[in-house]
Amino acid sequence: MRNQWTVTGTMWVAAMLLATWTGRTCRAEASLQMTSSVSEPGIARLRPEARGDLYLARGEYEQAIEAYQQAPRTAEVWDKMGVAWHHLDAIGEARHDYQRALLIRPNYPEAINNLGATYFAQRNYKKAIRLYEHALRLMT
Repeated sequence: MRNQWTVTGTMWVAAMLLATWTGRTCRAEASLQMTSSVSEPGIARLRPEARGDLYLARGEYEQAIEAYQQAPRTAEVWDKMGVAWHHLDAIGEARHDYQRALLIRPNYPEAINNLGATYFAQRNYKKAIRLYEHALRLMT
C-alpha cells in the first residue's frame, strides 16, 4: 500500500476545503499530492470563501486574501484572512483581521487563539498565553 494518495479534480478541492474547515491544512497539504487536473477556470466558479480556502490550503496567500475580500465579511472570513496575512508575516494586518472577527463574534476561540499567535510572534508571551488559555476555556 502507498503512504500517499493522489486525489484529482473535484475530490481534491473537497479534501482541501474539508482540511481547511477542520484546521488541518498543513497536514492535509503534506499528505495530498497535487495534480495538474485542478484548473484555474474551475476554481473561478467557486464561491469567494471556498476559493480563498483553496488558495490558503495551497499556500497562495495573496490570492486567498483577494478571494476573501470578495466574500461576505463574517467572523470566519476575517479570521481566515488573518491567517493568510499571518503566513505572509504581516503580523499587524493579521492582528487587525482577527480583531475584526472578534468584533462580530467575541467568543470565537479560533480567532482568539490566532490573535494570541500574533502576540507570541512579537514575543509578548504573557498576552499570548492569556489569549491561548481563554481560547482553550471556550473550546472545552
